[in-house]
Amino acid sequence: MSEEKSNNIRSSLPFATTRVIEEIIKPITERAGYELVKVELKFQGRNQILEITINKVGGVSVEDCAKVSSLIEPILDEKDLIKGKYLLVVSSPGI
Repeated sequence: MSEEKSNNIRSSLPFATTRVIEEIIKPITERAGYELVKVELKFQGRNQILEITINKVGGVSVEDCAKVSSLIEPILDEKDLIKGKYLLVVSSPGI
């Protein structure tokens, strides 16, 4: 991965955890035809929200977000990298 691409992935997760999540889901998103833009953990009250931002040529639809979510959710659950419950949100820069 180039340094330029790596700097585009931003997160409030600890760097090591962000890197691991990126390394796990980036190949999955790329095989499905999407660019991984950002991985971010947000807090809304006591709730954790893991937001994955994707993009592709021609734009990303709600269906694309649902597809990527269904591809990465089982892997993230299996790896159990985030302590406690969290909501997975897949979005695009335009949604």
